[in-house]
Amino acid sequence: MQDNKFAKRKIIVPYSEINQHINAGKQAYVFIMTHSHQTDQQVLAELWHRQFAYLGILGSRRKIKVLQQNLAETISKQHWQSIHAPIGLATNSQTPMEIAISIAAEVISQTNASERKP
Repeated sequence: MQDNKFAKRKIIVPYSEINQHINAGKQAYVFIMTHSHQTDQQVLAELWHRQFAYLGILGSRRKIKVLQQNLAETISKQHWQSIHAPIGLATNSQTPMEIAISIAAEVISQTNASERKP
């Protein structure tokens, strides 16, 4: 793994322990994008019940539907409403740059909407 010079710290733990290392709260933005659908599901199962400013999963609509089916007994339909899945604005983005911009735009929109709430 290449070092990220902008990161304050790097934590390498099993996905089953991720919940212990992620701070929740109004300042916490969490993006789930691991190397596989299975590990995305594992991370989501660990974090879905926590309060974050933003919790989202990278993936296709098909992948998200499979995750919803697999976690139906764990995560209610109501709770899925607070999870951004798939992450990014629905702009039919195709290229990595378009996807990145749609994700950034969604986060900006979410942040601005949250700041307007009393």
